[in-house]
Amino acid sequence: MSSKKANGEMSHYDGHCRDLPQEEISAKLAAGVPYVIRQKIPAEGVTGFDDVVYGHIEVNNSELDDQILIKTDGMPTYNFANVVDDHLMGITHVIRGSEYLSSTPKYNLLYQAFGWEVPPTSTARRS
Repeated sequence: MSSKKANGEMSHYDGHCRDLPQEEISAKLAAGVPYVIRQKIPAEGVTGFDDVVYGHIEVNNSELDDQILIKTDGMPTYNFANVVDDHLMGITHVIRGSEYLSSTPKYNLLYQAFGWEVPPTSTARRS
């Protein structure tokens, strides 16, 4: 276990499987190697969004992880299911707690990856 994990700190995905050649992916799948499916976040540039409460926020893409969408057990993560569910339900405006403010760029990139309109976001302040 890494020292960051042992201390309960977040670690940044190192991208070791980010650009595997198709042949290697196929071989790993055939061998039954456990895997997750991640969203490939742009490595460069900035992702910005307008929050009704906090205003315009920009995050360097280099600070964002390639988030896991499907876990090794085949189940979707909360973030993935949340975006798909909101889209399928026709949600037009999103109000989230401030603890999700840092996830908003990833949500928005996922909406964009699917070609869906990104709904306006409002983040509730904690008192």
